[in-house]
Amino acid sequence: MLLLAVVAILLCIGGLSYLNIRSQAVRQLVKGYQDKATEDIGNIEALIMKIERELHYLSRNPVVQKTLQNRYKTYLEANNEIANHVETHFWYLTTSISSGVKEMEIISFREMPQVGNFIYGKNRLEKFAWYDTLKEEKHRLIYAEGKKVYLVYPIYRIQAYGIQEIEMIGAIWVRLDIEYLWQKKKDGEAILGWQLKQAEEILQEKGSLTSGLLVQAESEGTGFRIAYAVARPALLEGGLVMLILVVFGGVAIIVLFLHYTAKMNEDYEKILEEKRKQEYLQAMVLKAQISPHFLYNIMSMINWKAKYSGQEDISRICVDLSNFYRTALNRGKEEITIKDELLNIESYLKLKQHLVEIPFTYQIDIEPDCESLKIINFILQPIVENAILHGIGKREEGGRIRISVKREEEAVLLAVWDNGPELVSKEDFFGNKSGYGIHNVNKRIQLKYGEDYGIFLKNDENGTEVTLRVGVLTKNIVII
Repeated sequence: MLLLAVVAILLCIGGLSYLNIRSQAVRQLVKGYQDKATEDIGNIEALIMKIERELHYLSRNPVVQKTLQNRYKTYLEANNEIANHVETHFWYLTTSISSGVKEMEIISFREMPQVGNFIYGKNRLEKFAWYDTLKEEKHRLIYAEGKKVYLVYPIYRIQAYGIQEIEMIGAIWVRLDIEYLWQKKKDGEAILGWQLKQAEEILQEKGSLTSGLLVQAESEGTGFRIAYAVARPALLEGGLVMLILVVFGGVAIIVLFLHYTAKMNEDYEKILEEKRKQEYLQAMVLKAQISPHFLYNIMSMINWKAKYSGQEDISRICVDLSNFYRTALNRGKEEITIKDELLNIESYLKLKQHLVEIPFTYQIDIEPDCESLKIINFILQPIVENAILHGIGKREEGGRIRISVKREEEAVLLAVWDNGPELVSKEDFFGNKSGYGIHNVNKRIQLKYGEDYGIFLKNDENGTEVTLRVGVLTKNIVII
């Protein structure tokens, strides 16, 4: 009887320990692939944001604006202007493998003949069903038909000084390169199936989502959803488990613990390895697209020729552009000193002063002991870009931007203030109206430093202040 009681106790202890360890292994595996799905969605959002930025500047091009409003005297004059100034950019966007665009049409909401290879009149809208929705929602649309995904970007009439009117004069319709957006890598052992959807349309899939553990991530702004079916950790044979539990008891608990600990570490290492491969491939793509040495040499040559010709403005632009790319690329490193991050932002602001039609001034203040501190790279530029586009860009007389950096115990506060005229809600600021850049910067900060850090908004009648609270990096730390 005593022996039976001991066997029963060992069986209960071993069984409970086995189930607990297995449950932890399942949770850890699911969390890893949930993070992977979230990261994949973030990559798609970032690529679409890059395409939208191209379309934004294209929509404000003076030649495009004049053509869509049918303000040329003759059809020949319009064709010549388009061919000389913007046609090459259209061809680049639709033929380059790094643009993310497969097809493109620019459609005027006025009656006019076709101009060049890409600009059409209002009769072209008969081909599409998105016109009414675009006029009602007044912002970009993303939709899918079958296996193809399309983006429609509205074009508003621009007055002098870059002021945007409410009147919508046309739209840019593009077919997105789904292979470029969904850079699917080799499946891990634990993935039984995956699926990529946009709204209700299934764009790509492999395997089945009906078996295994389902994890998924979805983007509210773009309508994309990624789902993974993850295999459960394999169970040991029932007879062998019973034998180990009954005969060896405590030894069985240790064996199971070590087995599933090794399994968790193996699965986690696979996830880390896949992330490392993805980062390496992204770096290789960036290196293939932009060769820093080639870019710096070209900028140096243009700078020298500009100085020799007495073109000081062009010389300063070349120097600012070189500084911007040098600090942005940062030799492929994730960490950067605050001094270099501010140099990157100052170069960006100087370039913007040449590009935008609304004049503005800026001021940068930093506490001396903060210059050598390290933070993660390229987190200020999306905030400053938002202050220019959605803040001072709304002012007719121009505006001001102030950037300040100060130390707060174990944190650093980087604040960007602008005197934009509009009050911005937190929902709009972190949502679609400010783009995906701010959302992604906030996510990067919290993943690196924790939930107590991130982006904070202060908005009143005096302007908008965005504060980034980040930790101080002393060495590279990987938290598992």
